[in-house]
Amino acid sequence: MPNRVETPALSEGDQTWLASTRGLDKNQTVRLKLSAFTVTDGYIKSGTPLAIVAGEAVPYVNAGAGGTGDHYGFLRNDVPVTTGSTDTHINSAMVDHGRVRPARLPVAFVIPAAANAKGLFTYETA
Repeated sequence: MPNRVETPALSEGDQTWLASTRGLDKNQTVRLKLSAFTVTDGYIKSGTPLAIVAGEAVPYVNAGAGGTGDHYGFLRNDVPVTTGSTDTHINSAMVDHGRVRPARLPVAFVIPAAANAKGLFTYETA
């Protein structure tokens, strides 16, 4: 019998936070530090705001310390996290420019001050 490789279906998640498809073809790969994130229904949700600290992607925190207050982008797709896994990191895609609807992000989000905005975003607040 021949070997068969199976690939699980990946969830893009709720991407209504995207106001356009601009920037989706040029995503950066980031290394998510899994212990820093909140997992909901087995996923880190698409649209989660990201900061980069010591080369690792962690949640962005408005006015956060230690680099967490520098906003670099948003998680492109839902990232599945297996309960009980010993993995500490996973690579994923980050959107670092484009149009965003902050009210539709999976977490509360405060638009960063210009000095803390490392990505290039236009926010639709209406």
